Amino acid sequence: MAEILALKPEDENRIHPYALKRFNDWKVDLLREVPQLPQLDMDGINADINTYLSEEEKARVTKHKADIAEWLWKCTDIGDGYSPYPYSTWVIHPMSELRQLVKTAYKRKDKKERWCAARKAVNPPIDDAKRYLDKPGEYDEFIQAAREAIEAYIEKGEDYLDNSRTFDYRWCLKRINDRKEEEGQKPQLILRLGNITDDSTMKR
Repeated sequence: MAEILALKPEDENRIHPYALKRFNDWKVDLLREVPQLPQLDMDGINADINTYLSEEEKARVTKHKADIAEWLWKCTDIGDGYSPYPYSTWVIHPMSELRQLVKTAYKRKDKKERWCAARKAVNPPIDDAKRYLDKPGEYDEFIQAAREAIEAYIEKGEDYLDNSRTFDYRWCLKRINDRKEEEGQKPQLILRLGNITDDSTMKR
């Protein structure tokens, strides 16, 4: 099981029991709220944090991890004597903040993965749109409509085209298809006009 902060077995034996319990309870809460973590190794978790958090958020992750590690270190090798460190309340803040930042990273990852899957399912005809929606503003309108259609797919699944949000997208698709049909009829029309011209010439 991957962990944001890992302890060696020999270190666990040196940490004050109450501090160790607080730390382990925090990890349990984190794994419950971010179920993707057990499926990843430390490199995978770090890669996701680097990908889905901003530079400012990544700096906060680093600081909070350091604060928690410092607290654990102060709770090490205390012995039987009393120490206030295992009961410190200030460590609640970095633990809470770090948990929230990790949750944020994986919410963003999940959103991107769902978006990519929906985009693949909707499969907007980008090449056709570039070719046939050549009047000012038409292609930009198509892109915006395609985004709305993808969002509708995320919400409604395969019935997304029945959603009112896809009206503009359906209209764009119709416009593309109509112009493709018009383009296909042009050579035949030119040929027919050519034949008429030849017949007229012959009659003269």
